[in-house]
Amino acid sequence: METPDCESNQLYENVPDKTLQQPEIYITSPHIINTNEVKNYKTRWYILFVYCLIAILQNIMWNTWGPIQATARAVYDWDDYVIDLMAAWGCITFCIAMLPFAWIMDVKGLRLTMILASGLQFFGAALRCFPTNRNTTATVLMHCGQFIIGLAGGMSPAALISSTWFPPNQRTTATAISTVASYIGTALGFIIAPEFVDDIKDSNIPKVNNQYHLNSTQVNMYKRQINNLLYSEAGLQFVIFVAIIIYYPAKPKNPPSLSAAKERVDFKNGIKELFTNYNFLLFATIYGASTGVYGGWCSVLYQNLSEYGISVNAKFAGWLGFVAVISGSFSGVSFSL
Repeated sequence: METPDCESNQLYENVPDKTLQQPEIYITSPHIINTNEVKNYKTRWYILFVYCLIAILQNIMWNTWGPIQATARAVYDWDDYVIDLMAAWGCITFCIAMLPFAWIMDVKGLRLTMILASGLQFFGAALRCFPTNRNTTATVLMHCGQFIIGLAGGMSPAALISSTWFPPNQRTTATAISTVASYIGTALGFIIAPEFVDDIKDSNIPKVNNQYHLNSTQVNMYKRQINNLLYSEAGLQFVIFVAIIIYYPAKPKNPPSLSAAKERVDFKNGIKELFTNYNFLLFATIYGASTGVYGGWCSVLYQNLSEYGISVNAKFAGWLGFVAVISGSFSGVSFSL
């Protein structure tokens, strides 16, 4: 029997297959030299908390008009279209701002992104508070305010915060918390606005030809309630804006992991790779379609229920929307753990 030569025996040696081993990581950035410089800072929870406040308040302001639509329509002489457009500005502006603000986040960093986002939100909120006795002027200011607030929503650095500040084992949870914050804001908007503004349906004001006829005293009372709501939102936004200017670092001194220290892919190349990736386009379409349906229906829940002949008031519709959104938020966080 012929014995195989030495070269043939090497084929059967118990040599580990490198394709099955953990890939080696090469750090090209001078930000880190060795694993001793990897560090997790407690500041990361402050960074996440402040962003969550921004996201919550942005969605509260986006969901201002839907829960009080009956009163707002009577006070400002609006119709269904105006209420629908107030809510739609959030979706429209997100599509407009998505790519430019993604570039800002990728190239300019987290601090500038947060300053711009909080600054835009405060400016939009302040526009809605501008005093005027003319409904036409007030309507234009409200539209401009909602448009600018919606632009700020296009800056969503949840994933950037997670990858920059959190270690790999906490990134999924951090991203889930920051994402769910937006839904919590929408939910709070359902119950906060009706607490500030009385529902005109609960009053004894006569309704003729499907319109409420208010005297000057009643108009001033409801406008004062709406203004108190808008002033409160603008005031909270100003406080957060100042806090971000005072302290909100773009990144930690040392990265939380080896992967966080690696140089990022060029923005243009990254965009090209994404839009030629079938799986990304599939998931983006599924997520966008489901979120669009949710946003379009949920933001005008009270108006939709009323149009279908369901007799509810603002507080009942508000709590219905609150419970629905919070239930989805908790399930989202539970799946991330």
